[in-house]
Amino acid sequence: MTRDGLGPVAEYKYWRERNAEISLLVEQLKQPMVVQILTLLEKVQSTWLQGFEHYRERLLEHYNLARDNLKFLSTLMRFFTVIEDDSPLSQVLEMLPELMESVRMVWVLSRGYRSDEAMAPLLARAAWALADKLERFLDPHTLFE
Repeated sequence: MTRDGLGPVAEYKYWRERNAEISLLVEQLKQPMVVQILTLLEKVQSTWLQGFEHYRERLLEHYNLARDNLKFLSTLMRFFTVIEDDSPLSQVLEMLPELMESVRMVWVLSRGYRSDEAMAPLLARAAWALADKLERFLDPHTLFE
């Protein structure tokens, strides 16, 4: 799975798909047959159980990250869609302060975007979308007249 597209909406779609896929795996682990097999492996003190538990924990870490990222990115989607769609440039300019405050909150509160390394690509996507929007709405030939 890749983050198709250059704008921030692609980042949201990536995490939405990743969350859906990992959720399916997590739900499968809760199936009665799986629980019975794990109980049996525990009773016989199977060495396979330790490896399984390791990978289940890793899966749950990825699940929690995907769910967390999706939750926080969904709070930014109304901004991202305005930046990427054909909304007027004036609407984008009006919402920029609120967008930046919301991005700051995501940076502070989320686990997935807490680091500069994780936040920088998201901001780069937003910057690309803003530049694309400006290019579509501003005419350089009449800009300085």
